[in-house]
Amino acid sequence: MDDKVFSILCAVFSFLLSLVGSYAIYKIQKIKTREENAYFSFYYAFFVIWNSIHQGRAFNYYDLNQDEQKKISDFLFENELYADKELRDLIYELKCNQLNNFDDNDKTNILYANKAYNQIVDIILKREEKLRKKYVKVHDLKIKK
Repeated sequence: MDDKVFSILCAVFSFLLSLVGSYAIYKIQKIKTREENAYFSFYYAFFVIWNSIHQGRAFNYYDLNQDEQKKISDFLFENELYADKELRDLIYELKCNQLNNFDDNDKTNILYANKAYNQIVDIILKREEKLRKKYVKVHDLKIKK
């Protein structure tokens, strides 16, 4: 093979390889950024809301006052895009069961809303705890003197 042809093939191959590598790095970085954004915008944010509302009080959704219910449900509905299919289904179930004041306080709707809410809380808090180790570093939390 001629040296010029070999040099051209090496240059083209190197260019294509660097193009593929750059694209792969871009995609990986985009996924990491999206996951970090989901943690801070959804999982951690929900934990903060949940923790401020539930400190030493009832844990069922129906037992919360209407302002607290609205705060939690608005947050879940607005940030549903961060949820996977399982969470979206539970959020939808919560939304449907709380309509019209739980269908005029129907016990079945209250039961299903509480069940859906408790499952949502369980899933989100487990994921938040797992992801906290990845995104929240201990040295970030230390107060600088």
